[in-house]
Amino acid sequence: MQLNLPQPAVYFAPVRGRYDTAPGLSPLGTAFGNGAADAHLFQFDREFARFRANKLACRAERIGKYVLRDARFEGELAESVCRLMAVRLAVEHPDLFALETRPGGAGALECGLTGETLRFDAGMRLTGLRGGDAATAPPYEDAFDALCCQVPEDVAVVALLDGEADANVALHVCAPSSWTPEGKIGASFVTTHAPVPHFEKTARAAGPLLRTILNGRPVVRFNWGVERTNRLNLHPEPPPNGAAQDAAATSPVYLRLERQTLWGLPGVNALLFAIRVYLRPATGLTPDERTLLLRALRTLPPATRAYKDMTDDADIVACLESLDCPGG
Repeated sequence: MQLNLPQPAVYFAPVRGRYDTAPGLSPLGTAFGNGAADAHLFQFDREFARFRANKLACRAERIGKYVLRDARFEGELAESVCRLMAVRLAVEHPDLFALETRPGGAGALECGLTGETLRFDAGMRLTGLRGGDAATAPPYEDAFDALCCQVPEDVAVVALLDGEADANVALHVCAPSSWTPEGKIGASFVTTHAPVPHFEKTARAAGPLLRTILNGRPVVRFNWGVERTNRLNLHPEPPPNGAAQDAAATSPVYLRLERQTLWGLPGVNALLFAIRVYLRPATGLTPDERTLLLRALRTLPPATRAYKDMTDDADIVACLESLDCPGG
């Protein structure tokens, strides 16, 4: 289906000119200058085809490298996650998705961008697929896999288990920022983020923070870094065509930003994380943004610099400065 999709939303995280590991949570719907898109769990724009192609390539390479589930992701939990995704797609984007729900809970989701119709039973288990891209290989493993392939965002599901640490029970991550989904499945929020320097303060508050989000309004936060490529998939084990993608980059420096939306499902004690990557070339930043980014880079602690593989960032700084950043 040919649709007139909008330009991607524009976000800029280092607005204070420094790097910060604090959660920085804002209610979903906070205005960041992108109109209705700022209130959406899933955002669709002219970059969708690129994200879709990346997901299909990841699945074809080795699906278990990017798509994983804990044994606890089943039954009511899996049903609630998949139903939330299907409902939000139809509510937020009625021009792109149509959800038919039959008595008893079974139904179908028509997906305008991929041309696929996903059929579900009353428990939101995938029972059929009609139409779509013949290049979808391997076939969808389940409803979670099929739904995640309809959106640009990567998706993680965190279960808050009674008497136990929380755990990543489902991951569909095809645009990881230098981490391995296989190494994070089943891990707690604290363990997942343990490699992040200066995370200790947030770690101590992790339990209450997750519970607050679970029972409150959905929230959004941003994470950012600077890369020398616009490749979406930054898995530590690069994809087969990773070098070619790096060589095709049109800018020597990109601001890589993650919009992370957290949506609570208190009925099943779980959180859905939707992670959308935005890449902005240095030449696409405003002079003020380049100045703030340079200031933020200069405040990076050594441990953070090493974690982000930016110990040697002279080329990045030179690129930003060469664009005549005022005050750079």
